[in-house]
Amino acid sequence: MSDTPRTDANVSITTKEGCETIAPDFARQLERELNDARAELAHWKANHDNQVKIKSTLIERPDLGDRASKIQKLIEENSIMREALEAIGDRFCDGENTYDDWRFMGETVKKALDKLLNPDKV
Repeated sequence: MSDTPRTDANVSITTKEGCETIAPDFARQLERELNDARAELAHWKANHDNQVKIKSTLIERPDLGDRASKIQKLIEENSIMREALEAIGDRFCDGENTYDDWRFMGETVKKALDKLLNPDKV
């Protein structure tokens, strides 16, 4: 018996024969935790295998490293512009083209361009 009898009471039960066994609820909890741990292990193993594959590919083809960083930059730029266009589209979809709408469009485009041209300041 440990220093925490309440926990021990939830973990084991005593049978008619006087033997201590694991409580069914606790056994199911342990099984769930074991399954979760196995799933996490599989996730991290797959991630590691993927990193090893990427590294070996970059060793074989050093020119890909530069391309990958350029592609990542293009994806980020595309995301910034998409957000700006969606914001402008949401503003103009009501059919009213007020001065405030046009001003909003100009400010939104300026912010997007600032993000693109000065990524370190954002």
